[in-house]
Amino acid sequence: MARKSATQSGSDSWMWMARPMLAETSETATAPALYTVGSGRDVLPAVEAQASMALSASVDALTRLGQAAFELILASGGNPAYIKALAEPGGTEIAFAATKLFLRNVVGDQIVTALELINGEAYFGAPVSVDIAGRRLTIGPGFGISGSQVILWFGPNTVALASMSRTNGYLSFGTDGEVYRGTDVLGGDSSGRKIINFSGRSMSGASYALLASGSVSNAAAGNIIQANVTPSLFMISPRGATTVGGFLQLWEQNAAGKANIGAAVPFLANSETGTFDAKPMLGSATKSGAVTYGVDWRADAPGTVNVSNAAGQVDVTALRSL
Repeated sequence: MARKSATQSGSDSWMWMARPMLAETSETATAPALYTVGSGRDVLPAVEAQASMALSASVDALTRLGQAAFELILASGGNPAYIKALAEPGGTEIAFAATKLFLRNVVGDQIVTALELINGEAYFGAPVSVDIAGRRLTIGPGFGISGSQVILWFGPNTVALASMSRTNGYLSFGTDGEVYRGTDVLGGDSSGRKIINFSGRSMSGASYALLASGSVSNAAAGNIIQANVTPSLFMISPRGATTVGGFLQLWEQNAAGKANIGAAVPFLANSETGTFDAKPMLGSATKSGAVTYGVDWRADAPGTVNVSNAAGQVDVTALRSL
């Protein structure tokens, strides 16, 4: 408010009254926007923000035990960020809260985020390790030797983080999506497990015939090999015959020759019920590297009862040496 001078009788005088005039404009504007009275654009939106810090200390006159507390609160729009610390006879505690929490340190003059807490979930930006009894479990977002990186590694704690690989621990999860036990790929064709599908197989009489076979590229001698046969279809002849018994034999073969693994196990097939009963074949492998595993079958005695058009699968699993 401004006025020319004190109001005098018979002489001209004036007074101005004004209020702040604000108007919104765009980032690319080259001049202030026109002000329009009563448009509501001259009122700033309400902004709520809070910052407070409190320190307190108290002592019980009877017990002479004290309590100390620190609290820092920052808030804007109802989303608080706070740090609280408390020390009392029963113990101490420190609490942090925010919509996002970060744990960072400096590595080689660079600030590195080691841990993020967002929406109640934790994200590690660097590997985390736990040591126990000479062994180390490490988990993280890709680490170890380039070209053989892992997201989880378990092995001797003498192996440095940068030297960890998919095949130099007891167990690891590779960034390639494979699971490794030692040098074996579990569930794959490298050696840990081999699923062999078969179809159109027949067996007649007491001579062994091939049921199924499959090759692996990285077998290990000394492993315990277990195989299970699961037929999905088979036929028994002649007409009227419903059951036939026989034996299954697991074997291994490489360039040096063929050898049986363990003893033959009996089976009993029933075409009427569709059942095929047989114990797992089990034995110690003697060959390594590129190896073919297979299963042969035969009837328990010469006769006229045969199995034909059999289909199904053989599950060959390499167990660790006992």
